[in-house]
Amino acid sequence: MKAYLYDGTFEGLLSTLYQALREQDTNIRIEAEADYQADLFTQTQSLPTDQPLADRLYGLICQEMSAMTLRHVYRLFLSETTDAGTKLLPFLLKGFQIGSGINGLMSDPIVHPVLSLSRQVARESHRLLGLLRFQELEGGLYYASLEPDFNQIPLIAPHFVRRLASQPWIIHDVKRELAACWDTNEWVLQDLPAGETPVYSQNEEDMQELWRAYFRHIAIRQRTNPRVQRNFMPKKYWKHLVEEPGSQAKK
Repeated sequence: MKAYLYDGTFEGLLSTLYQALREQDTNIRIEAEADYQADLFTQTQSLPTDQPLADRLYGLICQEMSAMTLRHVYRLFLSETTDAGTKLLPFLLKGFQIGSGINGLMSDPIVHPVLSLSRQVARESHRLLGLLRFQELEGGLYYASLEPDFNQIPLIAPHFVRRLASQPWIIHDVKRELAACWDTNEWVLQDLPAGETPVYSQNEEDMQELWRAYFRHIAIRQRTNPRVQRNFMPKKYWKHLVEEPGSQAKK
């Protein structure tokens, strides 16, 4: 088997997929160099990112399939699963054959793994829009932390650029040590190490206590249903919430 390795960027994935698509061979593995596990039976080739090829495939996917297909490709990249590129190769080959209909073939064995993983990424992204909690730091900067299963910052940051356009903020993916920083003019992605405890403003500390008191006050103990609560607000997200969801059951 042959494996093409790329540098881990979205442009690198697209340009590598473009070169693999020209070969019409669905048995090629496509993986990020950092994730690749060597074996005795695979011939590897590292392909440098070629921006013109990446731009070419970007345009062809939209033209021959649809913008939705491109979103599926991007979500698979953000899923950070090691075989995302390998799944995308036969998916795109089929897409160039049948066009935009590729987005509806959920039962197809080639299409299903791509659409299923894309929906998982989209589902978590949508959930985080409601669970993200901004907190005011000293100096007026707003800060929100999260540890999602997938790399969600590129998907959710534009939403908060629109919703909090006049307020500088940082959204910090603690697990990946990555942050989106908005200064009211533009947002950028940059590395941000985990481990440093934010210094909240006095107003923020007061507001957090008021919010926790309100959250506990409105809870009706007899109607507390931890199972349903976890369905809507999985426990893995609780550590980044101000309201301490588990406190309801302890009342």
